[in-house]
Amino acid sequence: MPAGASRSLCFGACVAGLLLATGSAAAGAIPWQLHLEVTTGRKAPLPAPASSSSSSSAALLVLNSMSDGRREVLNRALHDLAVSVDRRKNPLFVPLDDGEEHRAVEDLIAQSAPAFTAASALVGEPWQSPEGDVWIRPVSRCAPQRLCVALQGRPGDSAEEKRARFLAWPLGYAIILAAADGSQLDEIADALRAPGSLHIGLVLTSAELRALRPSPALLPMQREARRIVRALSGKRTRLLDTLASLANVRSGKNAMPSLPLPPRTILIVPRLGALATLEQFVEDVRARLPDTGPNVEWLASPR
Repeated sequence: MPAGASRSLCFGACVAGLLLATGSAAAGAIPWQLHLEVTTGRKAPLPAPASSSSSSSAALLVLNSMSDGRREVLNRALHDLAVSVDRRKNPLFVPLDDGEEHRAVEDLIAQSAPAFTAASALVGEPWQSPEGDVWIRPVSRCAPQRLCVALQGRPGDSAEEKRARFLAWPLGYAIILAAADGSQLDEIADALRAPGSLHIGLVLTSAELRALRPSPALLPMQREARRIVRALSGKRTRLLDTLASLANVRSGKNAMPSLPLPPRTILIVPRLGALATLEQFVEDVRARLPDTGPNVEWLASPR
């Protein structure tokens, strides 16, 4: 793409970077820039198969996007299944149907499938076109001569920007919020994580991209997951693979080192199935924000 066109696109997006506000603007704009840097015109290497490291990073994001209440429900379900599996080791035990416990865990994991999809896509950067001729990475400042899509402000209408946002959809269509008061960050995140959304895939504070959030149910839940995986080590199912990835997440893991969100911010990633209804995704987020109390600044939004 010509350098002038690239500069023009970046200039237009940056001018649009007058931040979108919900209610009153948060006090003091955060001096921060995030762009999608697009490289075109040459073949990039095909992405490597998902590694255990990327699976662990995705699992960290999923666990951090779970509310504490959701973690506790999953912990209880895993405990019941682990007890049922252990009973079967006793040669005097008359096998009974453990389908109810198994289904309970499967249902809970299935409810997290959109979050796993979004998390796997998010940690899969740099993002690449199917043809391998375009790849995209998040940067604070784009290199010269590169197409540069600013995520702050309103999206542009060019075909190049739309394609870049679509290929990098976990960031290209994400909402990024900033809280005026850091002490209210968890309150806002909890409100966004309330059950029932058909549009929100992940809700992560800036700190939750870097480390596993502690909670009373976390370590017991991971122990139960490990217990089940060990007991059924001779089998290989999607459920066991998911439990293994959740069990093996460590608190020191940095899931997104290339995405340094500033403090007091929240990243909200849509579900893959919500890309066709981005207006509803934005309205869902807006409706979940507390009506009074914390002031929230919209740093980036797909609409």
